[in-house]
Amino acid sequence: MLTNVFAERYLYLPSVGFCWLAGMALAWLWRAAASRPAVWRWSLAGALCVVAVLCGLRIATQNPIWRDQETFIAHTLAVSNEGEITRTNLGAIYWNKGDLEGAEREWLKVLGEDPNNEIVLVDLGRLRGRQGRFDEAAALFRKAQALRPSYNRAYLDLGDLYVQQGRLQDAEPEYRAAVKLAPLNALVRNHLARFLFNSSRWSDAETEFRASIEIDPSPEPYARLADIALRREDRSAAMEFFAQAVELEPFDSHSHFRLAECYVARGQNPLAIREYEAGLQTDPNNAAAIAALSKLRSTATPR
Repeated sequence: MLTNVFAERYLYLPSVGFCWLAGMALAWLWRAAASRPAVWRWSLAGALCVVAVLCGLRIATQNPIWRDQETFIAHTLAVSNEGEITRTNLGAIYWNKGDLEGAEREWLKVLGEDPNNEIVLVDLGRLRGRQGRFDEAAALFRKAQALRPSYNRAYLDLGDLYVQQGRLQDAEPEYRAAVKLAPLNALVRNHLARFLFNSSRWSDAETEFRASIEIDPSPEPYARLADIALRREDRSAAMEFFAQAVELEPFDSHSHFRLAECYVARGQNPLAIREYEAGLQTDPNNAAAIAALSKLRSTATPR
């Protein structure tokens, strides 16, 4: 925010003081006009009406700019001379839409003006990885690390790139470097924990997921801890973790289905039916869940 403190979206509350002063000034003018001919008050009222109409017209022309992020940012670039951050954000919008060509165009423009922008280097590195240009992607991540050694995103994304290539022995040091830089960042912890979980290193993964929960409880660590608990046949712990996962994320179909399986194993079929039905709300084509739910319903005791 320090780069654009005068952006209109930041000026609503600061404008309150100005509005108070303007109101006081108008009240003073209105009282002063009382001692003069009536035309003075009529003129002041007319001027205020003109200002109100002009402000209304300005609002009407400005509102469409706020229709969506892409329109707003494109307008900002058109009227601003310093558009590096704004153009970076526009590239991110294209990226999120799946428009790789648009994202690449905007990010390359930023790097043309500032080739040492570590944030855009990482963004472009992710794009190169998506394009399968792995060597270029790795070089961009390494450059970002050299420019800003404390930027943990450069390590996380390089680790993800190595996983994408199947270079697991190279990925782990990158994840651990990111954790060392930001040990209290749950997102960073989850990256390492997810890597360890997918590598079947259950004990190490559990340690990292528990650390993540201590920092910021979120659904994924609870769900993965539940999966790990099931592997050691600790169904009670697994059920507790799955329940916490769906409490934080009601649309987590994986946790709903696994929790349903635990209820079936305990003979608590009504609760299992409830969980299968909840999971199918977001994963309606899951064949295994549909079959399990159908079997439970067919064996349910009629009321």
